[in-house]
Amino acid sequence: MRDIEPVLAEVQKLPPMPQVMQRVTAMLHDPEVSAAQLVASVQLDQALTANVLRVCNSAYYGSRRQVTSLQQALTMIGNERLLDIIMAQGSSAYLAGRNKGYDLARGELWRHSVAAALASQLLSRRLSERGDPMLYTAALLHDIGKVVLSEFVAEGFREIRALVRERRISFGEAEREVLGIDHAELGARMCEGWDFPPELVAAIRSHHDPEAASADTLSALVCVSDLICLLLGIGAGADGLAYHGGDQLMGVLKLTEADLHHTMAELAEELRRAEEMLEV
Repeated sequence: MRDIEPVLAEVQKLPPMPQVMQRVTAMLHDPEVSAAQLVASVQLDQALTANVLRVCNSAYYGSRRQVTSLQQALTMIGNERLLDIIMAQGSSAYLAGRNKGYDLARGELWRHSVAAALASQLLSRRLSERGDPMLYTAALLHDIGKVVLSEFVAEGFREIRALVRERRISFGEAEREVLGIDHAELGARMCEGWDFPPELVAAIRSHHDPEAASADTLSALVCVSDLICLLLGIGAGADGLAYHGGDQLMGVLKLTEADLHHTMAELAEELRRAEEMLEV
């Protein structure tokens, strides 16, 4: 097992998460946040504001009136959907690049992340539960650790693949053995450094750990959403299907095979529309 200090040092070289995203994420666990507070935080970032308005004026929403302010955008799509757009736009700078170690071309990790976020929403609706405002962001950022770990996975790839093949362990378990840390744990530490809510951090940390993910609905949904995207080949990359635990979590969430198939079918259309909206 290698020393993880070089890995953690690479985290420090990343550009900091924009302050507006940190403020908005802090609002995710506050059901009493007001529209005025949200607008006040977002409008400080002119580029992000422009992107949000572009999305709201896209064919996806089909508004007959030109949306020219964040207040109008809030009225049209609501707080929660606006938060989702903000997080999707703000995280693209981290997720859109190539990830050589995971054999993901430029844009593939971003596409996988958006698909997982959409799948989490579809699954949540199937559970007929009130949506957790942190769910979309947790699913969107679940693989953020790959951004940093990719370089190190590339260096140890043969050893990692040999462990997966010979001992039939998951890719994440092999990452830990070879590199001293896996991308889920690294992603969780990155989000802790950005002061993200603990529940969101826990969901990212456990997205390849069915035992830990089964402790709460948020974590379980993120884990299953990721597996759905891998099954569909969306951003599967080198680690692909070298994970396990889907059946266990399906039972925890009381989801049926029919639920899974319906979600997969719906996801294809949702992803197509989202790609047009976000210009993925």
